[in-house]
Amino acid sequence: MPATAQQLTSAQQKLVLPKRRPATGQFDVRINSQAEIYQTKTLQHDAQYAVYRVEGRQADNATTIREILIQLPDTTRPASIDLAKQDENGAQVWFSAKSPAGHFTVKCIQGTLLIMTMSGSPLAIKGSLNATTEKNTFGQDFFVQVDLNLTS
Repeated sequence: MPATAQQLTSAQQKLVLPKRRPATGQFDVRINSQAEIYQTKTLQHDAQYAVYRVEGRQADNATTIREILIQLPDTTRPASIDLAKQDENGAQVWFSAKSPAGHFTVKCIQGTLLIMTMSGSPLAIKGSLNATTEKNTFGQDFFVQVDLNLTS
């Protein structure tokens, strides 16, 4: 069997698959105009899927975990991206929360993702997000604002 057709073991996958890298810099988040502090920030370039990922994670009092994930095609140039046209531009943004009361993940479906700069070496992205999510299982939607300037 040719080497390209063989399945990778989990140990091999850890060596070759893209890794999330800890990021430093600005990641200011407001959910429904309430400021939140996101402790964990990561950047990733996944060459297999040709995307960049920005992930922020916040854990307050160890019972609720909130996450924001921004995914962009690696061909994205500085621009204002209309999230209502995600099928055309490939940009996707999700907001999720996990708590004892329940879990949900919602997609940002309206708004703007502004990319000011983005580079692969070093991995860096600067921009802002102003978007409204779809409704979650509890019938709530969220207004998500993020100002970011991250480097990894």
